[in-house]
Amino acid sequence: MNIFVYYFILIFYTSHLITSIEIKNINENSQLKIQLKHNFYFSANIYINEKEYNLPIDINSDRTWINKYNNIDNKNIDKIFLEECKLFEIDIKRKKNIPISFFDKDILLDEIAYEEINYNFNNNSCETKNGVIGLSKKSEKKIFNLLTQLNKVYSLKKSFSIFNNELIIGNFNNSLTQNKYISTPLIDSEYGWAFNLQGIYFGEIDKNNYKDDYFIINKMNSNYIKSNTVFAFDSLQKYIIVDYYFFDFIYENIFKRKCNIKRNDVEGFEGIYCDKNTIEKMPLQLSFMISDKLLHLPLNNLFIKISDDEYLFIIIYTDYVWGKLNTIGNLFYNELGNKIIFDAESNHIYFMSDQIIEKVKIIDEYSIDEKQIILNNYTFSKYDAILCIVLILNFFGIFMLLGSIYKEKIINQLPKNIKQIKNMNK
Repeated sequence: MNIFVYYFILIFYTSHLITSIEIKNINENSQLKIQLKHNFYFSANIYINEKEYNLPIDINSDRTWINKYNNIDNKNIDKIFLEECKLFEIDIKRKKNIPISFFDKDILLDEIAYEEINYNFNNNSCETKNGVIGLSKKSEKKIFNLLTQLNKVYSLKKSFSIFNNELIIGNFNNSLTQNKYISTPLIDSEYGWAFNLQGIYFGEIDKNNYKDDYFIINKMNSNYIKSNTVFAFDSLQKYIIVDYYFFDFIYENIFKRKCNIKRNDVEGFEGIYCDKNTIEKMPLQLSFMISDKLLHLPLNNLFIKISDDEYLFIIIYTDYVWGKLNTIGNLFYNELGNKIIFDAESNHIYFMSDQIIEKVKIIDEYSIDEKQIILNNYTFSKYDAILCIVLILNFFGIFMLLGSIYKEKIINQLPKNIKQIKNMNK
């Protein structure tokens, strides 16, 4: 028994030593991989003065903050829409130059700053009561930004991905070389990871849509909506949250008379609910147009089971987005096969997926062909009417002249006696 305990202790310290060596050897070409806890949102550990905190990861927060009052575990959350705790009118103390270990006790950052509150949220329905770990693209000061500090201390690239409940921070050059991806620049939205969604396409991705190796989308097709709308990723939300315009378009064009809209007054959102048989009969795909490329998903994979025969579509509507951006929750990039790389160095987002159409051509009523362009751009004015009348009169005059000449020619060819008779009759 003593020998077993001895070997166990030896293995533990050996593995700990290996981990430390690996962390010390991290460079600009490396990746740091952290397994996350995941229920509704992702959470990870930080250590301050030997005390451990398990906090949600908020990729839109420019700093880490901790509530000293609460120490609530990441319990099961039976919700569709998560309400975040607001820090307005709460006394906040700024802490800096206190060593903090993120994700692992060996990842020690001396210069990172965080904020500390001491507040009882028990009478509030918000879920981020303990605080959050911030992973924003930038911050008010460099000392607040975790990506900047990891880059400074360990030379890690300021880019990360969350996929299959794993946080990866560092260099993604190999992944981008070996996989298909869509690259799109970040939209300036303070600290958030936001991009421009050009449009949404609903329809089958088949050979009938192709011409000269291009996938053709006609704007006249009711299955396409041009949006040019800013969407932001949110690690604290699970679903895709849109404004009413998007929500109404989706229901009217796909689910009308097939599924029902229900409102949840408790959480304050509206969702599209379908039964299993209806979903199985839907062969359509939902595709996002990003940087002139299509990222598409099977429609029947975009439902969450609510009860035995009721499924909720992952795009929901809530007043939450008014005054804010449309939101893409963690379900989209953690479980649906879309690996998203958030890159603060290049100021881009990369969508990695096998379901990408790279050659896409959008046409509309003004670009079907040259004849159509002429017809659509031409307007009939009063000057055109006058010109038409003049041309008609000219043609009529020419016709009368030709008729008179022809008549005279015929008379000249008649026999002489017939001409005389004709002249007598005059």
